[in-house]
Amino acid sequence: MVVSESIQNGVTDFVLVSTDKAVRPTNIMGASKRIAEMVLQAHAALQLKQGGKTCLSMVRFGNVLASIPVVLVNLRTVAVGKRTSLVQPANAKPPQQGKPKITSHRPVYFGRWYDTPIYMRDDLSPGAEFDGPAIIEQSDTTTVVEPDMNLVIDAHGNMLVRVK
Repeated sequence: MVVSESIQNGVTDFVLVSTDKAVRPTNIMGASKRIAEMVLQAHAALQLKQGGKTCLSMVRFGNVLASIPVVLVNLRTVAVGKRTSLVQPANAKPPQQGKPKITSHRPVYFGRWYDTPIYMRDDLSPGAEFDGPAIIEQSDTTTVVEPDMNLVIDAHGNMLVRVK
């Protein structure tokens, strides 16, 4: 249903995130993931045949240590030129005064529904700190701070997320 609505509403890119439980499903969770994959494949075939504009993609993640929850973390690094020193200068932004500005709230499910604050990354200065749940949005990525986690912006502007 979500993929159909996305196609009908002109979404350009649709990504289904699945897990290794869909490979040989042994329970309803795995079976539902496999069905979702099959539905997406059928829609992708139709899009190809009909020259549709929506790019349908699927990615599958696995967890070999079943007793340990998996958190996906995206790390991007861009480097150009040579560095003579690994010392990073402090962030030019002034230190955070008071609580960071919340731009909005959104219901997000973390085992139960939370009214989750949304922060803009550009509004967070060194010294900013808050507890999860929270979402930090910026132009090229979104960071999710889960409940029972804490986020601090260090002197260099890095987001440090710690499990409490």
